[in-house]
Amino acid sequence: MLWQAFLRKGGIKHVPEMLSSTAKTIEKFLVKPLVAISKEEKFSARWNISGRWESI
Repeated sequence: MLWQAFLRKGGIKHVPEMLSSTAKTIEKFLVKPLVAISKEEKFSARWNISGRWESI
């Protein structure tokens, strides 16, 4: 309910109806760089339009 209210109030469209779906997308985006940070490793990748990290 709060998620739907947030979307309506912000005029946000074209997003999943469920917050859990959005959270999974954010996790997919953040997990690899955060793992690199936690291991103090260099992270050399870019996010592409298909929704994956690509090495650069």
